[in-house]
Amino acid sequence: MRRAPRRRVLAGTRGSAAVERLRAWLQRVGGEDYLPNFVTKGYNDLEFIAEKGLTVADLDEIGVPRAANPGLCRKLLETWKIGE
Repeated sequence: MRRAPRRRVLAGTRGSAAVERLRAWLQRVGGEDYLPNFVTKGYNDLEFIAEKGLTVADLDEIGVPRAANPGLCRKLLETWKIGE
C-alpha cells in the first residue's frame, strides 16, 4: 500500500496559491467540502497529487467516505485528469 509522504500543513485553507489550486480542482470534481481534510492531512499540493496520484488508503486517511461518496472517490482516484 503506497502512501504519499506528508507535505507541509498550512495554517488555513485560504490564501495560499497551492491551496487555491487544490480548492479549484476539488470544486470541479464536487469535493470542496473535503478541502480542510486534504490540508490538515498534508495533501495540500495539487502538483504533487497529480504526479503521485491518490490511493484508496489516501482517501481513507484524508477522510473521504467511500461508501457515502463512490462517485467522488472515483473522480479523486483518477488524478491523471487534474489538468482537464
